[in-house]
Amino acid sequence: MKIASLAAILIVFAVAASALTLEDAGRQANSLSLRSAALRAAVQPQAARGNPHRRGIATIKGGANHSPFEITINKATGEVTGAANLSGITLKIDYEARTIKGGANRSPVDLVYDEDAGTLKGGANLSPVDLTYNAATHTLTGALGLAPLELRYDPAAHRITGAANHSSVGLVYDEVSGTLKGGANGSAMELTLDNLTIDEVLTKYVFLIFARNS
Repeated sequence: MKIASLAAILIVFAVAASALTLEDAGRQANSLSLRSAALRAAVQPQAARGNPHRRGIATIKGGANHSPFEITINKATGEVTGAANLSGITLKIDYEARTIKGGANRSPVDLVYDEDAGTLKGGANLSPVDLTYNAATHTLTGALGLAPLELRYDPAAHRITGAANHSSVGLVYDEVSGTLKGGANGSAMELTLDNLTIDEVLTKYVFLIFARNS
């Protein structure tokens, strides 16, 4: 009888010891996992983890302003190449200096952007650029192409409305497919945005899209 009781006690202690070991092992595994994630973050390039919008390749493809669009944006290097508005595009975005320089729309481009203030200023499309984006209301106002510009994105309705180049703007944005279609600059527009947000388009690339060929 005593031998059976002793065996039972030993079994209870063995189970407890086994459970404790498994629990400890789980904690250790979790700790190692966290350390591994921290190590990966430490060796990841600063530009890549500092701003999620600076990752990978983005594109704008389709047609607008009676012209085909084929634009490639390398977010890591800040290089923008391709063709739009019947013109070649070669631009360089300097993330440290916050500048966009090069050529597009048959015009030199020399712009300065401030992500904190939401401003885009300088010269492009053979005219001054002076735009301010309100991220809270998704509203872009100012001047572009020698004309007042006012655009508002409604996230609930997925629509961009307003005016640019002395003509009304009415566009619908599909967040799933990335298509932006409707009317602007007095012509039909149908573009597909890949790896780009509407905020990025309205703060950095608006001067490429809302430009006249005439």
